Amino acid sequence: MTQKTCVSGPSPKGNGPKLVEILLAQGFVATELAIAFDSFRIANRLAGRELFRLQIVSVDAANTLTSLGGMEITVTPMDSTTNLPDLLIVTGGSEMARALRRFLPRLQRVRNAGGLAVVLSDAAQALLTAGAAETAAVHWEGRPMLEEAGIAERGTNTLFTRSGNLVTSAGMAATADVVLALIAEMTSLVLMRDVGRVLLLERLRMAESEQPQGLSDLASLPDGPLRKALKAMETNIEFPQSTAEIAQSINLSARQLERLFARHLGKSPQAYSRDLRLHRARTLIEGSSLSLTEIALSCGFEGSAHFSRLFKQRYGMTPIMLRSYGL
Repeated sequence: MTQKTCVSGPSPKGNGPKLVEILLAQGFVATELAIAFDSFRIANRLAGRELFRLQIVSVDAANTLTSLGGMEITVTPMDSTTNLPDLLIVTGGSEMARALRRFLPRLQRVRNAGGLAVVLSDAAQALLTAGAAETAAVHWEGRPMLEEAGIAERGTNTLFTRSGNLVTSAGMAATADVVLALIAEMTSLVLMRDVGRVLLLERLRMAESEQPQGLSDLASLPDGPLRKALKAMETNIEFPQSTAEIAQSINLSARQLERLFARHLGKSPQAYSRDLRLHRARTLIEGSSLSLTEIALSCGFEGSAHFSRLFKQRYGMTPIMLRSYGL
């Protein structure tokens, strides 16, 4: 898909359209771009006039960027734009930590000029890791990196959070919740509702809504022994407990716990724990600079050889291959 954008004239003021800039880097998250762009486009269509003037901008000097999934898009280089936007949206992507030094000054200029900045997923994580934000909503996949950096308490598990004119969000589908909330703030609740209907959304999730928890999806489970067991596993990633230890901590026998896992998850507690730790390890391999030995130990594996063998069984490649190929 190719989308050409351009900037001309001063940023509209008063009752004119709001200038919305979506800022990308190589390896951007196409989902976040599509949701943000189309939500504002739909708002314009339903309003029957241009409420939002959209431009897609590159952090770098490139005129063409490629998403994580290989979608190519034509963009306007950031340095060639003439106006600061009223609303800046920075999407996530594989290169956002590297791109931070490029987009952070623009983000600060937008905020200092009274504009609003929205930073999504990987970009929000990069902002937090660099100390450029006191707290930020970070996608659950990024939490292992925050934990290794010792700043996990500064990352919230909510869909998005706002501090003044800075909004950080877990991104992905939560991008729709953020954008709809902004449409309501900048126009009306009626238009927000109508855009949501076109997007086939049943409801708008609030900023404080908790993210689904990924592999174990604790948020979808009722309170009970299974939820407690999964929570114990996630809490003890580095020092995994035996089935008997977990069962004892939630007042079940080991056999009762095994039956519970088999009925609801289709695998044994130890198999589930192993998969959970391998998933955490893969996240760290892809998103941190820790050595493979450090990752193995932090995920509860006794040695690199054992870790590598289990990892290959699970993902079809060794940890070294994953890091080398950047898959």
